[in-house]
Amino acid sequence: MPDDDLIDAEVVEEDSKRCPVCESYDVGRAKSFAAYLVLMVAAYGAALAVDQTAAAFFAIAVLCVVYYVTPPYRCHECGARFD
Repeated sequence: MPDDDLIDAEVVEEDSKRCPVCESYDVGRAKSFAAYLVLMVAAYGAALAVDQTAAAFFAIAVLCVVYYVTPPYRCHECGARFD
């Protein structure tokens, strides 16, 4: 393939997240889907052990709501959570 057919692609870096409270760039993900998944399985297992699967349904529904409502980023400097 000749070099004339190659397309020059520009690498675009995503802007770093910045804390809206303290303006720090030291931020990280606060949510882990794997941790919520483990909690859901544990809730279902505990409810199944005591024959309360209806309670497990509501517990898992609450965990899903908490997961989606909680902001995904947390500042390591001040502890603020944000989107």
